[in-house]
Amino acid sequence: MFVLFKKEKSNRITIRLMIYAISLTGFISFHAWGEFYPVIVSIKTRIESATTATYFFQQGVANIGPISEQIMLPEGWYIALAHRHDGFPGGEDIVVPAVYMQGKKRSIGEAARDLYNQQGSGITKIYHSGKGNGGECIGYVGVENISTPHKWMEAISPVGTCMYVPSGDEWCKIETPELVFDHGVISLRESEGHKATKRLAINCTAGTTLRLYIPGGINSLLFAGKGTSTFSTSQGQLGKPMQLPAGRSNIDITSELHGVGIGKWSTSGVMIVEPV
Repeated sequence: MFVLFKKEKSNRITIRLMIYAISLTGFISFHAWGEFYPVIVSIKTRIESATTATYFFQQGVANIGPISEQIMLPEGWYIALAHRHDGFPGGEDIVVPAVYMQGKKRSIGEAARDLYNQQGSGITKIYHSGKGNGGECIGYVGVENISTPHKWMEAISPVGTCMYVPSGDEWCKIETPELVFDHGVISLRESEGHKATKRLAINCTAGTTLRLYIPGGINSLLFAGKGTSTFSTSQGQLGKPMQLPAGRSNIDITSELHGVGIGKWSTSGVMIVEPV
């Protein structure tokens, strides 16, 4: 939605971020337009034994940009809600599906949304059996077959959409429930390079190395009309590993505008906090 202000030649630009508190994996989601992809928004691991665990999780949909529609699922392939089962020790990682469906050639985004709406959204837990508890990931992926173990390296999915599964005794809590980047009402001339900064607070049980990134390997989000908001942190570019001590840490996140036209704008996307 937008409203033109041709006479005043000014902009009203707001970016709203909801922060989800989850174990060593966080979501910063923006309300807006775009192509959506089902993702895991929280995960908790319950250790059952030395070789078994249950992964409890919640799902949602998020705008990850055009990449969800650019990756094509070949004819006859399956879309699956699955976890990456690590091949301990030294073996190959494989895809272990919880639910799946086969279909025609189409974008992986369309296929994933169909599976999510028909079956996937009701799945809230996955059982793990094998050496190693935690350190795997859960997400919607495309695979050629499901009758035999499918190598993870041959599965397809948008970058960053398989969410890390933490071990049972590691977690970080995101303490800021919401961040709002309000660039206010600014002139067209002022809009280029205009910055707004908000602080993200994270509290970890142990020293942790994390990275923040936007799925798809990008560091900016498009507005519906024209222009972008580019994001950076107080510790450098998105995607750069950052070491956090045990306890509370503050990370400043900055939105910088480029090429924004006249109007009232909002945007959407996902920024992920993930252990390295």
